[in-house]
Amino acid sequence: MTTTATLPTVIPPRSRQSVRWDEDGELEKRCARCGEWWPATREFFTGQGGRTFLGLHSYCHACMVERAAERPRLRRKVRA
Repeated sequence: MTTTATLPTVIPPRSRQSVRWDEDGELEKRCARCGEWWPATREFFTGQGGRTFLGLHSYCHACMVERAAERPRLRRKVRA
C-alpha cells in the first residue's frame, strides 16, 4: 500500500525541466542520469528527506543501483 502525499498545484520554475504533469493528471519526474520519465513516487525514486522539491532524489532507483555497483570499481582504480 502506498500513501499519497498532497501534490503541489504549482511547479517551481527551477523544477520545471525535471517535473511535469502527465495526461492522466499524475506528477512525473525525470531521472537526471538516464533521462526517463517516471511517476514521482518513492516506488521509483529514493527519498531525500524533504531537502528537494517533492523530497525525491534526482536519480531513479535503477540508476541508483547501477551507480552503487560502479563505486567499488572506481575506488579500486584510484587506489591502484
